[in-house]
Amino acid sequence: MKDVSRFENQDRLDEVNIEKVMELAHVKEQDVICDYGAGTGIFTKSMAKSTRNKVYALDMSQDMLSHIQKKIKEEALDNIVLQKVEADRLPLDPDSIDVAFIITVFHHIGNMEGFITELKDCLKPGGRVAVVEFHKKDSPSGPPGGMRLSPEELNEVFVAGGFRPEAYEVLGDNMYVCVYLFLVSKQR
Repeated sequence: MKDVSRFENQDRLDEVNIEKVMELAHVKEQDVICDYGAGTGIFTKSMAKSTRNKVYALDMSQDMLSHIQKKIKEEALDNIVLQKVEADRLPLDPDSIDVAFIITVFHHIGNMEGFITELKDCLKPGGRVAVVEFHKKDSPSGPPGGMRLSPEELNEVFVAGGFRPEAYEVLGDNMYVCVYLFLVSKQR
C-alpha cells in the first residue's frame, strides 16, 4: 500500500504522540472508543491496548481497513471492530461510544454540522472527542494551509454543536489537539 510510509513515518508518530492525546482525552480501560478515519490503524492499535472494551476503526478506504486487519492478526488484538464508512458519516449505534478520536481528518469533512450531529448521537452523555489537526499554515506535510482549521475555528464548530472545550495542546510544529466534552442531554 503506497500511503503507509506517509501515515506511519516516525516524525508523524512522534508529533501526534497518541499516548499524550489519549491522556488528554481521559481514556479509561472500560471506554468504548471510535477512531474515525483510522487510516493504517497505527493509532488504533494503541487505543485497543488502552481499553478492555471495543475500538471501532472507521475508514472510507477498504485498503486501509485491510491493512488494519493484518495488524489485528499480527498482534492478536481482539477488541477492534473494522467498519467501512462513507464520507462525513458516523454510522454507529446511539449512545455507543465514550471517546472519539479524529486524527488529522476533520479538515476533510465537508458537512461539519451534520457530522457533529451524528457524533453527538453516538456519544454517551459525558463522552469526549479528541481532534488532532494541522496548524493553519503551510508546511511540508499535511494539507494546504487554506484547508486547515485553526483551534479557534475548530472550537467554533464544536461549541455550536453542543460541546465544551476541555483541553488544547500544541503537539509540535505541525499539529495541535483539542479535546471536547459532550454534556448535553439527549431528547429521544
